[in-house]
Amino acid sequence: MRLGWLWLILEAVAAYFYMIKFGFGSLLLECIITAIFGFVLAFRFGLAGLFNRVMFYGVKDIFSSLGYGIAGVLLIIPGLISDFAGVIILLLSLIIGQSAPQDRGFNPRNGFYSQSPKNPDDEGEIIDVEIIEESRGIK
Repeated sequence: MRLGWLWLILEAVAAYFYMIKFGFGSLLLECIITAIFGFVLAFRFGLAGLFNRVMFYGVKDIFSSLGYGIAGVLLIIPGLISDFAGVIILLLSLIIGQSAPQDRGFNPRNGFYSQSPKNPDDEGEIIDVEIIEESRGIK
């Protein structure tokens, strides 16, 4: 409970000094832009990527997606300190994501991984099957 009040007081002090330097409109615009970015980050890349990566990949991928989700939620919360914490967590998640192997079939169009072969030229083993129909009748 005390930690919540402390956070609220720190957010108010940070907002006060920000408004003195840049104005109220700038603060309002910052809150709106970071909230929109937070929604996109949390629900497009964070949570959706987490559920997609859990089934196929390792710990780094999971923590990277979880970091995107947490950073998105912190960016949604109005306030400068929570936005700063969200950006820090986002940067850490990007660093963790970059250290993960990149040959896992990531599709940048939809932000998901797929089970594609590691080598794009290798399409896997092809099995050729010929179907022979037998005519079955009563003799």
